[in-house]
Amino acid sequence: MVVTDETGSYIEKYFLSKQVRFIAINNGYDTNVSGVTVKIFEWLSKGAGTSTIAHRLIVMNIPIPSIYKKKVDNIIKSNLNYTMNLNDEG
Repeated sequence: MVVTDETGSYIEKYFLSKQVRFIAINNGYDTNVSGVTVKIFEWLSKGAGTSTIAHRLIVMNIPIPSIYKKKVDNIIKSNLNYTMNLNDEG
């Protein structure tokens, strides 16, 4: 099977729209890897430390992983509490 750039672009858009993880082994493509993730690993490979990377992300207005995790955890807890309250009322 020959996959052209056009086909690859369609596949990428289709899987992302269906929230399906797609990994293309031969070209190293993974729909779960964002540009920010790639950039972080590039900085690491060039010797940047975690503080430097955190500073760069903050300057780019991108939440650093620890802050992002806290926000996600808070959302999950909030949703869980909401669901539990609904169950208590019913």
